[in-house]
Amino acid sequence: MLLYNLLLFNWSALHEFAWMAFGLVFCLWLFLHYGEALLSTAATWVRAVMVVSLLAFYIINLPGPKNIRGEPYNAQQTIASHIQQKIPADAIILSNHQAPKIIEWYSKRTFNFAANEQAAQSIANSKSATVYWALFNGEELLLIKQLTVRSATAN
Repeated sequence: MLLYNLLLFNWSALHEFAWMAFGLVFCLWLFLHYGEALLSTAATWVRAVMVVSLLAFYIINLPGPKNIRGEPYNAQQTIASHIQQKIPADAIILSNHQAPKIIEWYSKRTFNFAANEQAAQSIANSKSATVYWALFNGEELLLIKQLTVRSATAN
């Protein structure tokens, strides 16, 4: 697994879940080789770390429909559903920065980069497909609109 993550580092560095299998194997290896020493000499520390970790998890992931920032847990899924309903599957979507992957997954759309709306408009003018502009502020979708394709003779 370590070899897998080292060979595909450019991919696994961006996708932290790729390290989860390695983390599990590493923890099992660590426990098998050093478990007795860890439990006997650091039992108090291990318990304290576990309690603090559980508290941190439940503070960050509050029970109920909203997260610690007051947003619904399914906010990105709701945004993606809106995008999927409004934008045809064959349309090109350009955004000002990398859209959250979870929104791409739920909307079943791929977002491409354009530095600003003018750059998106010039790309739209060069394509014969429907083009949409999505403006993000971090992970928050601020605006999505269809760009009008202008022919080269109209300019």
